[in-house]
Formats: sequence, C-alpha cells, structure tokens
Amino acid sequence: MIKILIAEDDPHMQKLLQLFLQNYQADLDFVGNGRIAEKRFLEKSYDLLITDLQMPEVDGTTLIQNIRKRDNLIPVIILSSYDKVEIEKLINYPYIDSLRKPFESIDLIKMINHLISKPDHN
Repeated sequence: MIKILIAEDDPHMQKLLQLFLQNYQADLDFVGNGRIAEKRFLEKSYDLLITDLQMPEVDGTTLIQNIRKRDNLIPVIILSSYDKVEIEKLINYPYIDSLRKPFESIDLIKMINHLISKPDHN
C-alpha cells in the first residue's frame, strides 16, 4: 500500500480526492496547508505528494521546493486552477506532473500509477 500526503486547503476538494481514491490501495494523509505538510513529511515516510499551489501559510511551490531538498525523487502531482507559469517552472523537476482543476478521477489514478512506477522511485 502506498502512502500519499495530500496538501489541499479546500475541504470540498479534500472530500473529492478522498472519493476519487477510495478504491485505490493507498494510505491517504490530508493536511490543510503547506506548513503542516512539511511537518508531516518530516514525521512520516510518503511515496507520493499531491498538492495544491495556492494554500495558506506555505504555498505549494515552496512546499515542493522544501520537500525536494530532503527527497529529490518523491513523485509530486500538482493540482491547480491557475499559476501556469509556476507549474511550468516546477515541471522541470524530475517526477512532477500536474492536473488542472477540474479533473476526472481516472486521470488522477493514471497519473499516480505512472509516477509511482518510475524505475528510480522506491
């Protein structure tokens, strides 16, 4: 079972992600902002980070940069409605992909499967 840290401040999006991933064999850990996500990442081991870019306290861009200082190969999925420039900057990191909101559950599942199956991951 893979462990996924999900940093998303919108409770409705958290519920939607939980619904989308309810049948996926994963341990989901939801946090409401980047600061808590950084703390949680230090406390536990994760196989994947799913993050929004626009969050209170620590935004998704800063979160990804800080986590990548500790683990340069953890796969990341960025969920965002905007910030195309920020996403394009981050997409140059290895093992990062993005989904534009709104998205379909099948697209999220395909992206997770693709990212966690990378040969250098694990």
